[in-house]
Amino acid sequence: MTPEVAQALQEIRATFSENQVEHTEDGAGGAYIRVLGLDLGEGFLPRQCWLAVHLTHMYPAADVYPQFTNAALERVGRPLGPALSAASWQGSPATQISRKSTGWRAGIDTAATKLTQVLQWLKNS
Repeated sequence: MTPEVAQALQEIRATFSENQVEHTEDGAGGAYIRVLGLDLGEGFLPRQCWLAVHLTHMYPAADVYPQFTNAALERVGRPLGPALSAASWQGSPATQISRKSTGWRAGIDTAATKLTQVLQWLKNS
């Protein structure tokens, strides 16, 4: 794992200190990271989810994209929407979240802020 990816993992652990954070090195300097036990509020079933990302060896020069969550995720009373689609995360069914940062600023934007923004987007969308 590159020092930048290791630092990002530390920042994610600090940002989500009340949640379990899992990681697996990808063997190429990056890591697969998953934050468990996040609350989406009453607009989703299940209400509790996980968020995951793959930070490549190019981090922080590369955007933290795409993001993933529970495969069984459903919105209450309406479809998931165009930014959410069926996918696979680490060989298991998942929901892909397509929230690209078109103005990604390496050294300013971080994986922790990206996960926080995605979580807020889910809660507010």
